[in-house]
Amino acid sequence: SVYIAVSLDGFISRRNGGIDFLVEFHSRFPAPPASENVVGDEMDFGYGSFMKDIDHIIMGRETFAKVLSFAKWPYDKPISVLSESSVLQIPAELQDRVTQRSGSPAAILKEIAECGAKHVYVDGGNTIQRFIRAKCVDNLIISTVPVIIGSGRRLFGDILEGEDQWLELEYCKKYRGGLTQSKY
Repeated sequence: SVYIAVSLDGFISRRNGGIDFLVEFHSRFPAPPASENVVGDEMDFGYGSFMKDIDHIIMGRETFAKVLSFAKWPYDKPISVLSESSVLQIPAELQDRVTQRSGSPAAILKEIAECGAKHVYVDGGNTIQRFIRAKCVDNLIISTVPVIIGSGRRLFGDILEGEDQWLELEYCKKYRGGLTQSKY
């Protein structure tokens, strides 16, 4: 499964990997206070519901580096970081749950399944593109933030090289701040 946010013009980050527009969206439209009795998906745009069924996360090297820059490590699940070319520097406190892997998407999923994983979250632009190209994504949840940033890294780019992949819309929801979320 994929769960990712994009700008209205289809970018997951700025060219330099910056996600400031996502941070600003959360600042402009924070979760309502507990006194408003808003719970579940309305609080976190469905992320908590999505993550409760995930038992393994796959991300690329650049996404791993970005997440390491956050003030707090956000995951309590096992993580596979994909890197074909370099050995990752995994902080000591994460070495029990972060593993470096390489190979085809199908081979990586097979390895992870052999370790007991059933529902995998694929994150990071290049990694998502590889898994879509290999037809290894069953669910695609895209949250569209109502901002046009003009340039950056596209979610899809030229990943299919002339081979269309048709999707079936399962739902489309509107959340606070005008964020829309579609699940395919």
